Amino acid sequence: MAHWRFAKNDDGEEYGINANYAAKFRGNRIPSLAREICQNSLDAALNGTVRVEFSLFDLPKEQFPEEVSYEEILHDCLKYWEKRKQNNEIKAFKKAYSVLKNKTIPVLRISDFNTTGVRKNTQSEWRNLIRSTGSCDKPEGANGSFGLGKAAPFACSNLLTLFYSTNTCEHDRMHQGVARFATFVDSADIEHRDVGYYCEGNSEPVSGELHLDPDFCRKPEEYGTDIYIMGFSMGDEVDWSVKLLGSIVDSFLLAIMQKRLEVVVQGTPLSSDTIGDFVKKHSDYIEQKSLYYNILTKSASYHKDLDFKGEKTIELWLTDNDSNAHRKVCMVRKNGMKIRELNNISSIPFAGIGWIKGDELNTILRGMETPEHTDWSIDYIDDPEQRHQGDRLLKELRKIIRSEVRTFLSSGNQKEMDAVGAGVLLPDELTAISASSQISEGNEERQQSGANITLESQYTPSVLPHGNSEQESSDTSLSASPNNARPDEADDDSDDPPMLPDSNETEGDTSPSDNTSTNNRDNTKPKDEETGKEEQNGQRKSATRKPISLTSLRSICINPLNGQYRLSTVPMHDGKNGELDIRISAETETFPADIQSATVNGVPAYISGSIVRGLTFHKGTPLVIEFTIPLEGYYSLEVSAYATQV
Repeated sequence: MAHWRFAKNDDGEEYGINANYAAKFRGNRIPSLAREICQNSLDAALNGTVRVEFSLFDLPKEQFPEEVSYEEILHDCLKYWEKRKQNNEIKAFKKAYSVLKNKTIPVLRISDFNTTGVRKNTQSEWRNLIRSTGSCDKPEGANGSFGLGKAAPFACSNLLTLFYSTNTCEHDRMHQGVARFATFVDSADIEHRDVGYYCEGNSEPVSGELHLDPDFCRKPEEYGTDIYIMGFSMGDEVDWSVKLLGSIVDSFLLAIMQKRLEVVVQGTPLSSDTIGDFVKKHSDYIEQKSLYYNILTKSASYHKDLDFKGEKTIELWLTDNDSNAHRKVCMVRKNGMKIRELNNISSIPFAGIGWIKGDELNTILRGMETPEHTDWSIDYIDDPEQRHQGDRLLKELRKIIRSEVRTFLSSGNQKEMDAVGAGVLLPDELTAISASSQISEGNEERQQSGANITLESQYTPSVLPHGNSEQESSDTSLSASPNNARPDEADDDSDDPPMLPDSNETEGDTSPSDNTSTNNRDNTKPKDEETGKEEQNGQRKSATRKPISLTSLRSICINPLNGQYRLSTVPMHDGKNGELDIRISAETETFPADIQSATVNGVPAYISGSIVRGLTFHKGTPLVIEFTIPLEGYYSLEVSAYATQV
């Protein structure tokens, strides 16, 4: 006869309410539920499309399996932890007890179809699901590798209880309940373990399917698994169903578009036929709005199968034609689930999707996947040689994608390129400069007001760009390193140029006004204020270096392969012993430009790091500075001017 059983603890270790891994997912319940449920279903797919249904219903209390004994156990748990005066446990069990006292209990049924079901005698699938924690025996290429994801649905249960029911492709039908409470002592003063089972005997599954939802019953040939989240709660999320659908779009867009996955949440279908309407209507519930959907459907300018280690194992889509482009590539595993985004690739707006479809590559990456399935890291590899190989693989993977991105951006791009976050940090009075101060440099330029630098392309390379491999600047922040980037983002390949850290790691408005609070240096006083001496009418006087206001400031990238730029500006004051400090701008910080050579109005200039020295400023007289930096691509610049004012 089926019953609830919590094994005796036998003086074993005591476990509190957070000993199970459910607490790990409570702060991010909706995305976690979406990712863990759908990836498990995809990993168990038979041929064709996997369908996953989410349906909420109210279960009459008396239909809860063995409700009376279950309630007694909850009561024992509450009494035990009240004696211990442990607030977390008291709060959790009071909540569970109150839910069980209602006439009906909210239950979320999650059912998948066209899957194998959870088989009892194949790779210990049923045992791993029901009775193990922190172990996984999925086949190669499957996404889960830590065995922790099964705890995600528990984070959505006020009763800390799930029921599993399965109809397998091997014609087994069975069900079992799992309650993850805490150590407790019963009325007979016997201590019990924290995890209990609704089972036959000591821990055997109950024969037959579990029928809790009155509106649902599987047909004999409908293979798959049902999960019942008892006492379902999404906290304050009143629109949880839409947010759940949005999270599924975020994580499984490619799987849906490739017809690997269909989802129905509260009667709302999400498939390759309906996803467009959902994205259009609910883009605010999707992390990247409609960006990735647009790449796959209408805005992709580039689509190619990439050769990696001798096989066409990566499929790449790219666009530079979307207003939401964020300079990242979304990396997707074989079954269509998003893992992470590659950044630090280019300063020019673009976006892309990289689908890793090769079996061998997926197997290797699975061994480096984090428990949350949101990144790859060599930290999960113990063997030193395998760690080294994993590190090289991640770098090679990044390298080939970055190469394709740069080829795409450099081919046929004669248009003006506005860099993300372009802006110049100059004194506030520049906003009041009149248009009469502006200069023209022919048809190459369009006029801009003083606070913005626009980057224009005047060069279209015909071959894949390669930059200078040596970084002479003492500022190590110019190149990605293990200190400021993931291992696969460290730029240590001899034929790769240095890269700036990605300025889009945190989302937000990228307008120049947002940068001033973070990046603006003190423009009322030069950072290295110097005092010189001048002769005037036979007298020596002190001269202090002060900031010089500039107007009509703009920059043109002459050659992105060789890092050649042209800067034009008009000083608003006279000044001797002048200098321009040119820095490369990100959204949260700036970096010295490390100028290699420079001319001012065609005359070679003195340079020191990021500073062009020995200038004479004449009010209203244009200056044209051409300079070279050891970086390929297009970069935003910030310029400050200082001189001895006369």
